[in-house]
Amino acid sequence: MSKTISKFYQIKKKIFKGCRFVEDLIIHFAKDFSTYFIRAFKARLFFSYSYHFLRSLIDSLNHFRIYLYEKGIEYFHIKENQIKKLKTTAKGLHSLLPYNEIFTYSILIPVQSSKEKLFKETLESAVHQSAPHLEIIIGLMIPPTKQMETIIHDLSLKHEGIIKTLNISHLQNKGSAINKLAQESKGNYLLVLDQEDWLRPDCLLRFEQMLRIYPKPENLIVYCNLNALSQVGYFIPNSEIKQPSELHFPYFFKTMIEKGFLFPSALWKKCQGLNCDLEGCEWEDLLLKMHCEGASFQPLPLALYSIRGANAPKKEKNQDTFIKVLKKYSIQKKLKWEWTAGYHPHTARAHPAISQAAIQVVIPFKDQKQLTLACVHSLLNQKDVKLRITAIDNGSQDRSIGQEIESLGGEVIRVDEPFNYSRINNLAVKMSKKGQDCPLILFINNDVELEHDAVAEMARWIEQPTIGMVGCRLHYPDGRLQHGGVALIPNGKSIMRWDHVEKLRTFEEMNLTKSLGFFDAVTAACMMIKKEIFLDVGGFDEIWTPIGYSDTHLATKLKKKGLKCFYTPYAVGIHHESVSRQTAIEDFESSQWLHDLLMNRPLA
Repeated sequence: MSKTISKFYQIKKKIFKGCRFVEDLIIHFAKDFSTYFIRAFKARLFFSYSYHFLRSLIDSLNHFRIYLYEKGIEYFHIKENQIKKLKTTAKGLHSLLPYNEIFTYSILIPVQSSKEKLFKETLESAVHQSAPHLEIIIGLMIPPTKQMETIIHDLSLKHEGIIKTLNISHLQNKGSAINKLAQESKGNYLLVLDQEDWLRPDCLLRFEQMLRIYPKPENLIVYCNLNALSQVGYFIPNSEIKQPSELHFPYFFKTMIEKGFLFPSALWKKCQGLNCDLEGCEWEDLLLKMHCEGASFQPLPLALYSIRGANAPKKEKNQDTFIKVLKKYSIQKKLKWEWTAGYHPHTARAHPAISQAAIQVVIPFKDQKQLTLACVHSLLNQKDVKLRITAIDNGSQDRSIGQEIESLGGEVIRVDEPFNYSRINNLAVKMSKKGQDCPLILFINNDVELEHDAVAEMARWIEQPTIGMVGCRLHYPDGRLQHGGVALIPNGKSIMRWDHVEKLRTFEEMNLTKSLGFFDAVTAACMMIKKEIFLDVGGFDEIWTPIGYSDTHLATKLKKKGLKCFYTPYAVGIHHESVSRQTAIEDFESSQWLHDLLMNRPLA
């Protein structure tokens, strides 16, 4: 029996060697069980905490799955005959596209190591692209092995006139090598392919289909999503890396994964390629230079480029260099922004000048004296801004709340009518005397307390180009995230999912919400907007969204005006809203059909 048990543990140790699965299970069952479940019972929030625990457990199981795929479980292997069929289909479709001399391509492959098997797979994926006008330039930065020479020779015979080899062993810097290959290229479009990566057979076909949609494809940069391959050639499920659905210039706050981009060669040469003095951020520099030269960017949301490995590349991005690149770009675009390091090593924080305009603060309340006054005092402690407080009393029994707000310098408007969130906020803007000369409005719930610099941080962004409204980072009292931007996700035909991005995560667990950026909407629990814009779009909708989703609908109306919702994680507050709050009457407001109807309805 003891021998059997010993054998079992040996097998177990072998299977899980180097795998995070066991470690994660220990953490989740030991730490998370006590942290989430016991705390949940005390707080009477069992469902919310248990959901968080189960989500963490699922994440750990996913680590185990990825480990198995890395080891090459054949069940999940994409069959070779599927790839062959895709090659044939792409070749046929590409041959039927109308001839246009502009669509010629060069694939650049710098070779820095001698992993023959992986190099062969990479080169085969390049030569099997369906584009009829294609060249592949291999830059040998090391002396090739005999096996590599054989691979190149055999494929050159099969695909005559496509492959060209350059000896660039004198270039030790990869960026310099890519620049050299680009100089030697003849194609009108360039794609850089790392020597261990892989292209889907229809990659260039899909790129060209996208290019043909636009009237000036010579200035268009197309980029695709990425996914991951294991070392033994198996696609790893759930590994898709989604590139940004839109690159918002000049709002460029994160470094990017430089793979999967198709560049116009004329634009590349005009920008003089990669600046190798900016190693680690040379690609970000190139994208920004191209934008300054009038380039437009178009995402192609398919994983057409595969990276060798389970996750995104771990290439280090030098934060100081990234900030240097952004400072240079700001000067070119005449932006008076200062730059500092962001929360993540791959992010940066911009500091536009803070607006000196007076800001009307609108606070609806009904009783809840302690929360309401805590909110008001947090506003009175704000730095570098001029605030005019308008509190709107929607039927409080305790009249002393309004009296105290007035004693602190605010105005109180009393509206004794049924609760309609959109209506009372609209009335506060129309009826206010203190806010008449304020060009900016901050809407805030009476259960929110802001840190002393939160309003100034929001004010620095509200007057920047294309920004319609600004939201902040709100946490529950226990530290977990309540709001970090809102994503609108269609969920079938009936319900629109209105997701607070990374909700319930701690600050350490946050990722997307640690950086400046754009979202579909931001919560009106604390949101800033220009009064002119607010009135122009008719304010909050008192009929269609009287309570819930009023901020989402407002974001929809701003979108029709070409304005976006901006989120800053550097404006921080506590939101005392209960995580277990349930609303039984918001199924109408959250319906997909209503969202579509409001999207398509013209503005008054």
